[in-house]
Amino acid sequence: HIQRTVSLKWDGLLYDDMRSIVDFFEARGGFEPFKYRPYGEPVTRKWTCEQWSYSAEAPWQVSAELIQNFTLEN
Repeated sequence: HIQRTVSLKWDGLLYDDMRSIVDFFEARGGFEPFKYRPYGEPVTRKWTCEQWSYSAEAPWQVSAELIQNFTLEN
């Protein structure tokens, strides 16, 4: 397998949007895969996210590193 990685960054978020993204990653605990299609990619793939960070004050931003996941579970 060729394992892909994707670096994502969201800038200028409202607080509630920042919390929604962070809560999503925290709920998956860094190991539960989820489906996502990065901009410009032709297909949706499964990913995990072990590392993310967010700003401590406005303007709110989130950065995340996605790693492609090859498990058989949905």
